Amino acid sequence: MEPRPEETETAPIQMAFLGPPGTYGEQAAQAFASAYHYPIDLVPCSTITDVYNHSAPLIALPLENTLQGSVLETLDSLLSVLNSTSVASPSDRTPQRSIIKDLVLPIRHCLVGLKGTIMSHIAFVRSHEQALGQSAHFLRKYLPNAKLEKWSSTAGAAVSLLQKDSEQTGAAICSKAVVSLYPNELEVLCEGTQYGTENYTRFLLLAANSWLPSPHIIQPTNGLAEYSAFYAISSPSLSPFLSTTSWRMKTIHSRPAAEGISYANDKFPKWYLVETLEMGAGRQMETQYGKESNEVLVLGRVRQEVENKYL
Repeated sequence: MEPRPEETETAPIQMAFLGPPGTYGEQAAQAFASAYHYPIDLVPCSTITDVYNHSAPLIALPLENTLQGSVLETLDSLLSVLNSTSVASPSDRTPQRSIIKDLVLPIRHCLVGLKGTIMSHIAFVRSHEQALGQSAHFLRKYLPNAKLEKWSSTAGAAVSLLQKDSEQTGAAICSKAVVSLYPNELEVLCEGTQYGTENYTRFLLLAANSWLPSPHIIQPTNGLAEYSAFYAISSPSLSPFLSTTSWRMKTIHSRPAAEGISYANDKFPKWYLVETLEMGAGRQMETQYGKESNEVLVLGRVRQEVENKYL
């Protein structure tokens, strides 16, 4: 990491993430922030939609998980730029943020409860739906009768136990980091509740302005710049897009188009988040499909993920 600039009075830049403190979203945001030479203030939000709509210049969003796949609320937020019902021209639909960095975060869930909780007494388990899904095997085996309650975040589920809003005994699936925030109230009942030995969540960093400082980049050893490019594509344009590009296709995520959107002879209109692996400057596709197109928008490019040393 290069020495930090001498300017110590630079005003902090805000970065929004899915809170509260103790979430995996905060861990990802901290890693993103540590790759900057500028001071970063982390701002927790209650939902992914709140993160996306926040006024902070930087936002961190979870995109996909090894075990549970795409994070639907993130996809819906990213693809909302395709909603043309309230704009007059393609230029008005230019994304206000660009994807500039990604990060793969190792995930290890814990079953957490209030101090003194007995496993056999647990009547409900709260967590984000992704964490509940990733821990489904554990829950079926050890807590088959517990009611599963979806929460806006893993840490939020754990913090809710402190309110003691139920006469029944509850628990939460979350990061061990939450317990360190409330050592006198919470304890880990079981570590490693996710199924499988490999569990990762990929996060994206989005920037609102191009002048913001960039995270450190691991330079490719072969001198060639390979990066991921992200495109928001409406249903009629996917086939032409795929037939035109010669770049390697990495991932195609699909979601139902927004309410009121319809395409001729298509009873199930969809929007797509397409990720390609590209080489070089990557301007050809943007010129052909980018701001000039109603149906394909460039959401950003990611050179390489943040270095592991920032985790």
